[in-house]
Amino acid sequence: MAITFNNDGKPAYMFKQGASSSDGVWYAVGAKVDTSATYEFTGANSFTNTVLFDDAVTATNGWNNFLNPAARDAALATPVRGTICFVRQDAGGSALNQIQYYDGSAWTGSGDIFGVTAGTGLTGGGTSGTVTVSLDTTSAYVVPSQSGASGKFLTSNGTAASWAAVVTDPTPTVFLLMGA
Repeated sequence: MAITFNNDGKPAYMFKQGASSSDGVWYAVGAKVDTSATYEFTGANSFTNTVLFDDAVTATNGWNNFLNPAARDAALATPVRGTICFVRQDAGGSALNQIQYYDGSAWTGSGDIFGVTAGTGLTGGGTSGTVTVSLDTTSAYVVPSQSGASGKFLTSNGTAASWAAVVTDPTPTVFLLMGA
């Protein structure tokens, strides 16, 4: 009978006995890995070295896919710079559907605005959904009505604006300045 080798990938183990005869650890010595096989990782997995993929990685439930920021923060309690996730809703339950990345100190969205703040002379703004910014009609910076302002110009005393008449002088005045 000839000697043959079976390469079906059976693992081999080595036992290291502990302090007594009833304890110890089995260590995997080696096994064949079929690189053409499809592998499915379930649960939490850790890789201590760089993992390279020759093709796209498909995540059937999304890649770090979270309902809201609270769920994201619970699952990624200590994110590292460059961590990417998808958040479906904001904290209030409104649709967000945003790809976010951790910049080393905070989560940042890509392409969406997190909030609009109304500056001087404006009202409104917001941090979610559709927001509106309007002119603050009680502000000192409001332009007065243009009704009856034809032929006038806008002037200000520093606190209020008003329309002033344009003074026209049909006689041209020429000033000649000469230096010494």
